Amino acid sequence: MNRNQWASDLNTITAWAQSHRNTKNLIVAGDFNATIGQAPFDALLNRSQLTEVASAVNWPWSRATFPTKPWNTPMMQIDHTLVSKQFAIQWVRTYYVRNTDHAATVSRLNLRTK
Repeated sequence: MNRNQWASDLNTITAWAQSHRNTKNLIVAGDFNATIGQAPFDALLNRSQLTEVASAVNWPWSRATFPTKPWNTPMMQIDHTLVSKQFAIQWVRTYYVRNTDHAATVSRLNLRTK
């Protein structure tokens, strides 16, 4: 994938998230092939008003999800869970998964009632 296609894909996700801004309980998760600090991903976060859950509760060195080869040595976070403000983030953890090049990301979220 080239950089222009990647940026276009992130813009598509941004537009979709913006169009669903009034959705009360929005969760967007996946492999974004992007890290915090890359302009298209930062624009997605800013324009969609979604929170990246791992960065909200974990130190930067505990958020790496890729690559896991050699075994269990991720160096960057390109897998993300983004949530609307109705969610309180309890914790986020990553786990090594055999035979894949990404670590799994598990988040515990509580729905705010007020």
